[in-house]
Amino acid sequence: MSYRMKPNHKAKIILPLIVITLLFIGVTQHERLYDWYKGFKVYTPPDGAWIHDINENGLAVFVDVNPESKLFENSLVDLQRYKETKINYPDSNWSHFRITTINNKGHAIGEMSPMQSKWAFRKSYYWNQASFTELKVAKNGASVELSDINDSNQIVGYYYFFKPANSTTFGTPITESRRAFYWSEKEGRIDLHEKLNSQESLCHSINNHGAIAGSVHNGAKWIPFYLENDNLTLIEIENMSLTGLQISALNDRGEILIEAADQTRPRASLIIEKPPIFGIWSKPKGFKPIKGTKKIKVTWANGLDNQGRVLVQGEVDNRKEYYLYKDGHYTSLSHLSFKSPLKVLHLKNNNWIIGVTEGKDELNPQWLAIKLLR
Repeated sequence: MSYRMKPNHKAKIILPLIVITLLFIGVTQHERLYDWYKGFKVYTPPDGAWIHDINENGLAVFVDVNPESKLFENSLVDLQRYKETKINYPDSNWSHFRITTINNKGHAIGEMSPMQSKWAFRKSYYWNQASFTELKVAKNGASVELSDINDSNQIVGYYYFFKPANSTTFGTPITESRRAFYWSEKEGRIDLHEKLNSQESLCHSINNHGAIAGSVHNGAKWIPFYLENDNLTLIEIENMSLTGLQISALNDRGEILIEAADQTRPRASLIIEKPPIFGIWSKPKGFKPIKGTKKIKVTWANGLDNQGRVLVQGEVDNRKEYYLYKDGHYTSLSHLSFKSPLKVLHLKNNNWIIGVTEGKDELNPQWLAIKLLR
């Protein structure tokens, strides 16, 4: 004898409703982290969180500042998968710790400082998502600052020494003692200062081909350098009387974003004899200024991605506007519109942008991670 199961009409109705409800919950959980706009979407971190860096996969480094203890709580946030990971301190005896730069593998570099030194004295670390490695690149008593890490986990930075300390201080930094270096797990530390043959040397960036961009000081001004396969090129721009050139970024095409300006006083005073000069240097093309147009007066440039695009701030009819610049062409970012004015800070690869808008007060702006969708 056989039996036939009667169809469960309620199950046919209830099961799809459950699936739809779960999908709805998943979507709402995802979308609540983003504000969606035409042509872009925005991730807004909690109040008081700073965005230090974003890699091309949307993995961002956030630093939360606790106003009571003044300690740094570091978070790694996957903006694509909506997952947050807290990064534990490698040394609990040192009160300040922050992750500064992350590569596309999710490995990062960071630094620690005792509270009483106020970031004057720093230890530096490489983090591979499983453990920390302290980069002991200099003799005892030297402070180490890391500038960049590429996808092969090659790291560049510089170190400097201190005048003798007393019982209450860590001493005074001797800025004239800065020395550039390179580090990797396989090769260890390679001191670049002697090869650069200068009074001071700094490494700013390293790209995914192992090329390094930095600056040397010859006693009169800062001169950018480009080091690739042990071949050194000093970047000096003719017909410009400059106190120095500053490097902003290096991409995988070997292009370097440079700023140059004649100044009558230190940069912090913002008193400049001539308007700032921005441009892209590449070998063998040389230096090409970003000149602006009849309508756009370039006042600021920062961020150079692997497509060769530069983030530019310009003045148009006495108002600030932001653009993506490439090969003489300007693409407006005016569609990045918010209730309060937006200040765009940095362009990263794969259409990620870091910016800030007004927060609770001037000291606590609201940071934003913006993903351009076109």
